[in-house]
Amino acid sequence: MQREKIILKINENHQSFIEYVSNLSKDEFEFSKDDKWSAGQQLAHIVLCIKATLNVYKMDKSIIGQNFGKTDRQNRTYEELQSDYQLKAIEGVKAPARFIPETITIDQAQNLVEKLTFLVEEFGQQIEKFSEQELNTLLIQHPSLGSVTLREMLYNVAYHVEHHHLKAIANLS
Repeated sequence: MQREKIILKINENHQSFIEYVSNLSKDEFEFSKDDKWSAGQQLAHIVLCIKATLNVYKMDKSIIGQNFGKTDRQNRTYEELQSDYQLKAIEGVKAPARFIPETITIDQAQNLVEKLTFLVEEFGQQIEKFSEQELNTLLIQHPSLGSVTLREMLYNVAYHVEHHHLKAIANLS
């Protein structure tokens, strides 16, 4: 998937999630069953994750290469990365502590939505700074997937919000 298409997918998936959580009632937004995250916590988690990922894409390209390395291997497809992420979830891999949200109330919803909207927009701008080759060769670390290329991380950013959108829906089922 080319850079522009990835940016579009990231934007679409995040916008869909934002629309979903923005239309929830107070009770729906804050509801949690069986110790699962509420929709508000799913939203806060996505904000925490995209903010951390954005910080990597803001780094100088040479620093990314020095810190994480480069590869010449074939990149996984979006579908392969999605499958790998789902497998890790089935295996019980959990988010690192710094990405686990506190209890979130409806009073925090608008601020979180605005933050996420801003971060997604800024993320798209940062992605534009990388060539297709740099996306294919520069590596970074993902907490559960390990070493991934910048392109694979973008696939994860697009899929990750979809995954948590579905979890928010399931929590209310």
